[in-house]
Amino acid sequence: MEQPLHISEQQSDNQAMRYDELRAEGVQLLQKLTGAFWTDYNEHDPGVTILEQLCYAITDLAYRTDFDIEDHLYNDDNDQSSFFRPDEILPCNALTISDYRKLLFDSVFEIKNVWLIPADRQTHSINGLYKILLDIDENIRDEKKQKEILNKARKVYYDNRNTCEDIEQIKILEPLPVAIHAEVDIDGTITPEKLLAQILFQVDEYLCPEMRFYSMDELLSSGYELQDIFNGPLLRHGFVKTEELPPKPDKILISEIMKIIMQVEGVSSVKNLKLSVGDQEYENQIDIKEHQLPKLVVESFDSQDQHTISFLKAGVNYSLMDQKIVTRSLNEMKSVNRRVYRLNEENIEVPRGKKLKVEEYFSIQNQFPVNYGIGEGGVPNSPGLKRQSQALQLKGYLMLFEQILANYLAQLSNSKKLLAIKSDIYKTYFYQYLSSVPEAEKLFKEQKKEQLSDKDGNSRKISLSYKEGLPQLVEISDDFNDRRNRFLDYLLAVHGEEFSQNSLLQFNYYFSDDDFQKYLIKNKTKFLEFLPFINKNRTRGFNYMKLPSDPGNISGLEAKLIVLLGLSSYSLNEENGHRGYVKNSFLEHFEARGITLLADKRSGKRKTVGHDPEKEKDLFLEDDIVEKNFDFIDEEEVGLTNYSQNQQDELLQKADIFSEKKLTETFLRTGLDIEHYQVGRLPGEKQVLLIFKGRSDAQWKKIATYGSSNDAAAAAIVLTRFLRDMNLGSEGLHLVEHVLLRPNVMDQKFGLYLLDEWGNYVLRSAKLYTYDERLIIMGQLKPHLSSYDNYSVEITNSKDFEIHFKTPDKSIEMVSVDARASVEKTHERLEKLFNFLSDADVVTPYEKKLGFYIRNTEDGPLVPEDFYTYRISMIFPAWTARFNNPEFRSIVEEIIFQHQSASVASKIYWLEIDQMGEFESRYYSWLDVKRTADVQEKERLGQVTDDLTRFIVDLRQDTDHVAVTE
Repeated sequence: MEQPLHISEQQSDNQAMRYDELRAEGVQLLQKLTGAFWTDYNEHDPGVTILEQLCYAITDLAYRTDFDIEDHLYNDDNDQSSFFRPDEILPCNALTISDYRKLLFDSVFEIKNVWLIPADRQTHSINGLYKILLDIDENIRDEKKQKEILNKARKVYYDNRNTCEDIEQIKILEPLPVAIHAEVDIDGTITPEKLLAQILFQVDEYLCPEMRFYSMDELLSSGYELQDIFNGPLLRHGFVKTEELPPKPDKILISEIMKIIMQVEGVSSVKNLKLSVGDQEYENQIDIKEHQLPKLVVESFDSQDQHTISFLKAGVNYSLMDQKIVTRSLNEMKSVNRRVYRLNEENIEVPRGKKLKVEEYFSIQNQFPVNYGIGEGGVPNSPGLKRQSQALQLKGYLMLFEQILANYLAQLSNSKKLLAIKSDIYKTYFYQYLSSVPEAEKLFKEQKKEQLSDKDGNSRKISLSYKEGLPQLVEISDDFNDRRNRFLDYLLAVHGEEFSQNSLLQFNYYFSDDDFQKYLIKNKTKFLEFLPFINKNRTRGFNYMKLPSDPGNISGLEAKLIVLLGLSSYSLNEENGHRGYVKNSFLEHFEARGITLLADKRSGKRKTVGHDPEKEKDLFLEDDIVEKNFDFIDEEEVGLTNYSQNQQDELLQKADIFSEKKLTETFLRTGLDIEHYQVGRLPGEKQVLLIFKGRSDAQWKKIATYGSSNDAAAAAIVLTRFLRDMNLGSEGLHLVEHVLLRPNVMDQKFGLYLLDEWGNYVLRSAKLYTYDERLIIMGQLKPHLSSYDNYSVEITNSKDFEIHFKTPDKSIEMVSVDARASVEKTHERLEKLFNFLSDADVVTPYEKKLGFYIRNTEDGPLVPEDFYTYRISMIFPAWTARFNNPEFRSIVEEIIFQHQSASVASKIYWLEIDQMGEFESRYYSWLDVKRTADVQEKERLGQVTDDLTRFIVDLRQDTDHVAVTE
């Protein structure tokens, strides 16, 4: 039943809405201010009347302000919304094993259940690898179809892979058919067919449970909160309860089967219970291997329709049952678990609210008594000029207050714009004209040519025209950059994020102060727009089976660093409604402009590669000549608006970096500052020279020649902006996950170390093995370590000495990692090693005596396997203005440390130009082969992987020339 509308008698808690209190406080203030000069404060007093009207107006403003927040933030345009839906902001990329199980079940329809198992748990081996085991529909027996399912599951995992994790193996589980034999006493309340179906269903759920979806309404009615429902990856077909994801069974307990059957309604007792697999019967338990999954044989009927489970009631055997009824009842129970729900039916919208018209202001002058003469009818009874003037004076006096009231409503009405994530506003203070004031135009004098100076006296002129002057007056108070930044900071804080602008402000090499504030606003807005993508994928790695140029194919850590550091080497792709960043090379934008970027060490002291000594003298000018004939450039005096984009490009092409097609890294950095340029003419010459002198340069250098001073000055400004773009285009990072550089477990690239008591590598296996072969060798090696006869000291070709180890059958041979010049010290080392490995002094766990390494090629480095375990290398260019600053590098490293996963160890490298060129060549070759390599290209993949691994290993060892942070 619809409730009738009524006015509440309850007083508001908001003092601004309590008229009596406002009036009383206003009178009290008047008494303090006027003292003995104003003795009458009754209703008939004009001052009190004005006070009452203003108090009423304030209550109206307070009433409008008190509308629900969703009404104030209502916006017809969803793109201008201030908040995200729960299904946008709460889910995250799959993080836990349970998350991956849910995601794979949701994404591949044929999967009934799925398990992820860590591929190896050894301390020093490669961690972060998983086996994926699939339980699929038993009716899918076609090998081609099964392969398609495996490929689907593999693709889902690659799209959602966590950083430093990968699949080692994915396979479909082999069914292990299990039949039940039992005699069951029943009470007769349920038909034998339905009772058998119920028993088979419950036992089958225990042996190989199927995952099931729930609707949002089901979970909400069960007491789940939204943050719990959307915890984990966003599924398309419903929600899966984490508590309903049991581990893969490794054994079947007969006692558990007994409990399950006894709990079925209608069962009185169970006798002679046993299980069978083929011809073998079990009465206690059945062990299940990793590649197997027990499947209950539900159709265990003989030719007389007698099931292996027989029912008895009062000694009467119910052996004959209708097999069709059993099958139909069983299918009905199983179908309940196979419901799916469309995601678009489960969306929870942000409360939309209703559209308000809070901006409309109705002048209080319309509510004054008629005798005041300021309403629609003016002064009554044919007044004289004096009375009309007095009315206009009061009208003008009140308009000062009303402008504040009207502007307040304009501000309130636009609050949704101030708090919008995507907003194209360029002001944070709003106004409106007093159009509802009766006959206000009589007070307006359109003095368009007269102006009022602002508080500085000359920095800003304000028109005395009401229509023109009001927006100018409001704009003066609007520090847009500061206020917009603070609004964005608030929106970020709502989502638990912050954008450290002070650290970036310290290293502003590329923008004016005003442009930098706009740059911050742009980055914060971008951060908010991509917050769902960034937070959802914060632990996600990239999909190495896709192109690096595919939109959004970057790691979550990279995506966040792009915004926090303002990295511009990434482009934004929004094709087909898919929004994401695309990674670019840090050098290709130079090549695209036909320029080679040179490191200083390659460009010579004067950074003038390509000039012979005779011509070089003509390139430089002495300081005294420059002082007499050249001037610095004032950017405000040079109007680039007079030059089209084509004309600016023509000016730029005359610079020597384009004629020589070379740009040094020093000029890339120092050329950003317009103060390093001057323009002028040499005595007797008509052409205007543009010259440059950096901080460390000894002389001014000629850069280009132009026909006029204005062209030369404009060219300098265009050049600084070009260099800014070149700097920004180089600022980015490459993130290399070491686990992706590991070899295939079937390759013979896995070696074994023997360690001393301090954990140092002393001996290594002379041969390399496959991963499984090495596991066998580890088992065979252990008993031979305690035999002293297996150890020896050998002399090398270089006359040094090594420790060797051989088993009696020579199936296992190990050699020294390094040789010693002294035979005595080598023997001493052997004695200590033997005592440790044989437990002669202290018993040490076997696994603490072993280490593991990988060697990709015959001459490749021995790479300890912990190199591949949850480790990343982050490669930054060292040559840009910001990235060349050690203090800024420290900030970058600190931000990375704050936002990288706690389980991941990172090393940060700042590479020079030549190093980066070499790295990108290896890195992109590896990406291409990794993405497309098949069995025939296995050798090629091994080679490019070894090339990249060697480069990174060399970086880790060569810390003298490369800045490293871990």
